[in-house]
Amino acid sequence: VALLCGVLGHLDADGRARLWRRLNRRLAPGGFVVVELMQFEEVSTLPETRLATATAGRHRYEWSFAATPDEARDGAMRLHSTWRVYRDDATQPERAVHDSYRWLPFGLKDVVAESGMTARTLPT
Repeated sequence: VALLCGVLGHLDADGRARLWRRLNRRLAPGGFVVVELMQFEEVSTLPETRLATATAGRHRYEWSFAATPDEARDGAMRLHSTWRVYRDDATQPERAVHDSYRWLPFGLKDVVAESGMTARTLPT
């Protein structure tokens, strides 16, 4: 089994082709590749949305996510993650970390076309 979680959109078409060749050579007969698709098959806009909250001791941790078209307008997107740490019941975070990166949208049909493998959607 190979697990590709949140990685394919970081690779351009050549990078994905190299990845598929390497996986096809190394995967045992009947083996599986599990791919997280991120649900972006085309360039999309997503307002900042809180995806997770967890509490540990006196701290609350929140992860938010957003998406915008990339300024290069070349079929890529910018994905934005923000992690915030709140102490006790504070409404303002005591710390925030922001990250932004390019993402090339793709879907299951792209995985099939590029990899030469068969595919199916797993139940959620």
